[in-house]
Amino acid sequence: MELLNTREQAIVLWVLAASGFIFLTETGQKTKKELASPVKKIIASLKQRVIIITYFSLLTYTLLGIIFLYRFNFWEFSLIKVTIYWYFASAITLPLKVVSSENPKKIIRAAISSTLSIPAITNIIANANSLALFFEILLFPASIILTILSIRNSQPSQKIAKQLMVLLGALVILNTALGIISNPENFLNILKKDLVTPLLLTLLYIPALITLSFYSTYEKHFIFINRKIENPRIRLTAKLLTIAIFNIRYNALKLWRDLHRSTPLDTYKKLILSFTELHKYKSAEKNLETIDSKKGWNPHLAKNFLIDYGIKTDVYSGSADGIYSSSSTNTISKESFPFKNISYAIIGTKKAAQELHLCTYFNRNEPYIENRNSFIKCATTLIEKSLRKPISESMKSALNKDDAHEEKHANIVIKYQRFINNKNLNIFIFELDILSVSDNQ
Repeated sequence: MELLNTREQAIVLWVLAASGFIFLTETGQKTKKELASPVKKIIASLKQRVIIITYFSLLTYTLLGIIFLYRFNFWEFSLIKVTIYWYFASAITLPLKVVSSENPKKIIRAAISSTLSIPAITNIIANANSLALFFEILLFPASIILTILSIRNSQPSQKIAKQLMVLLGALVILNTALGIISNPENFLNILKKDLVTPLLLTLLYIPALITLSFYSTYEKHFIFINRKIENPRIRLTAKLLTIAIFNIRYNALKLWRDLHRSTPLDTYKKLILSFTELHKYKSAEKNLETIDSKKGWNPHLAKNFLIDYGIKTDVYSGSADGIYSSSSTNTISKESFPFKNISYAIIGTKKAAQELHLCTYFNRNEPYIENRNSFIKCATTLIEKSLRKPISESMKSALNKDDAHEEKHANIVIKYQRFINNKNLNIFIFELDILSVSDNQ
């Protein structure tokens, strides 16, 4: 069985040709200088002791795993190419994703599902029967050029490029189909090896990823504890308790940390109570308590007033002065709601949110009507959910006409204003404040 098929041989030839161009020609020397700086930075980052130890340990673990599979006849030397592809395409990148992600378990699940995904299977089928080397050498640059042309703004070239890409795709599919028909047994062997081997290697890699994610998560968590708690004994107790209570439940660990960013944990009593507070918080999220409208809104309900627009808020937690708050962390852009520069915050006491604030800004270069309409959608929803009734005609008119407006409904005051940043006249700012006020305020 040949190590590289003609498609892979063509790619190797083009890579060698590009390398020769860079190192041997005058134009290539300029390109080499441009690439030198980022490459040096990458190499410098890889020289860090932690990264070297991590990757050396993972490589050793992978080699031991391959020996294990080989011993039980799940791996053979003919799979060396598939194994190398898997290692450089998946095994090298997964540790970085796991370490940088707030939800490493999601990354691990995605790694398993990706080996059985439709694109992965399609890629295996498409590469099962390559063309003659001459055609593959022509096909590689042609596919790159057509891909670049297909994403350009020029409509004529874009249309022609897409049509030619469809034609090339049809040619590859036809060639693969003919190969399957002429030699179905060979195709099944390729499918079995190229599909099963990456899956087995990924499953074998998971314990190492779980260990790495555990170490990375708690290393960052211990930095928080070291800064938070001065007493070394209480600090050690906090580390041991968080490992024992949360283990690999990283979301719960993050929630506990976010809840107590601004509250002291300098005694054993406060430390123990912090875990009780976490339980109460999660219970309050699940069982939404009804709050007297004169006092404000249930904070866990108010946090989700704009969830339909992808606006999420962080943990509703208190500061040292007893003020509780929660603000939006990010906006999920949607086709029907493309807004990004928008923030939503709630402020109040532990039991009730008493202030709702919505704000957005954008410059003159961005579409004014589209951004303003998106803000109006959010503002309308926020007003109606906070009042539990439809928006008034006067407020609706003020929003549509960009007029400053204030109105009161029982104990709720709504203020809307639009202004231009004095320091930078290119920035439009829209603000909506909804306040729950008592009778004596």
